[in-house]
Amino acid sequence: RMLVRTLQDPERRFTKLGDTVEQKTNFELVSASHLSIDALQKKLDIDFFDRISIFTCKLPSLHEMKKDIRTYWNSIWHELRNNTSNSEKAIWNKKIENFFLQHPLNGNFRDLQRFAYLLMSEELANPNATIEEQIKNCIDDLENNYTFTTKQDFDSLLSATEGDWKQRTTQLQSQLAKEAVKKYGNLTKAAEFLKCDKGTLSKILNK
Repeated sequence: RMLVRTLQDPERRFTKLGDTVEQKTNFELVSASHLSIDALQKKLDIDFFDRISIFTCKLPSLHEMKKDIRTYWNSIWHELRNNTSNSEKAIWNKKIENFFLQHPLNGNFRDLQRFAYLLMSEELANPNATIEEQIKNCIDDLENNYTFTTKQDFDSLLSATEGDWKQRTTQLQSQLAKEAVKKYGNLTKAAEFLKCDKGTLSKILNK
């Protein structure tokens, strides 16, 4: 309610809490929400909603913009890449494209981030594997454990891991190793699935 007067005032006047001197500021407000306009209207103070909804626009979900997936994928890859061992150019082939096109991408950009982090981790964990093998391993892991739905709803891999790049990568490798061992029952079969050395897998699990 305290913002209503400031929002409707052309001079954007306000008074700080505990102060008696009125001040002026200069800003334009842009708001965003995952809720619909109807839901926001019910949730927010009516006067406040009226001031922030003078002009509204609806942005389509990533699912509705699949023709632009590769552009967004390239952007996310370069944004997240901070290890020179990972490919400078965003990895892309028909298999990745088909995978994105076939899934609902309910997490929007978080789903692209999740895939990018897993693929970067796969690059570091299995440098001797071909790109096709690395991509297949990531897709298999996502389909078996995440499936891009609310089955296992992570906000993002940023919230699922902690620390710096090296620590987060180690955590992701550990997660991949544990899931593979759980699925295939032992280190040997898990290593075969992940196409890595059994000793490497054991070392990751013991960290």
